[in-house]
Amino acid sequence: MAVTFEGQPGETGEFQSPGGFVFGVQGFNYGPPRPTSITWFLDNTAMVCDQYGRPIRAAMLDDGRVLRFADAPPTADENNKVEPRPHFATHIQVVEALKSERIEWTSYIVKYRAGDGRTKVHSGLTKDQADKLLKEKSRDGSQVKMEPAIACAGWPQLLYEELSKLPELPSTPLEELLKIRDPQLRKDAIRIRREADEATAEELAASEE
Repeated sequence: MAVTFEGQPGETGEFQSPGGFVFGVQGFNYGPPRPTSITWFLDNTAMVCDQYGRPIRAAMLDDGRVLRFADAPPTADENNKVEPRPHFATHIQVVEALKSERIEWTSYIVKYRAGDGRTKVHSGLTKDQADKLLKEKSRDGSQVKMEPAIACAGWPQLLYEELSKLPELPSTPLEELLKIRDPQLRKDAIRIRREADEATAEELAASEE
């Protein structure tokens, strides 16, 4: 593997209720953490969570670098200014870690129940491919579910070339994008936001004609 994701420490042993009763699944060991969601914060850090909903602490790249992920949202001072957290990985570095592990974070997954009763999963799809498969299987009467490979919240602070690859842009107000610290990332975010808004307005105008 190109990347090693560091999860939470495993918990084993017996757990007791206040009344002294042993409860729950005892001695359970979690499997290796697999990124399934990302929360992009305005301070250019991100919280990456695994398939159990727990924050992934860090990622070690194949060149030995360790990228630490945010474990909580950023805090602000008395003037409502967000405190920088340079010890955490930036959005660009988070994407770098995912790509090193060959995780297509902008792809989609389509799940449906086949005729033999088994669940089929198609992963690594573009949004257009996923939409097409969803319609196809829905016409067949299959129970179909479409979802992003990585559930994301917030605006990813990436260069224009990367932002333009996103199948959908987050509905982030322009006022929030103006708060991005990095001048180039702020410029690229505003550029693609305006382009997306103009395209939406053109489509709306065309539909009304």
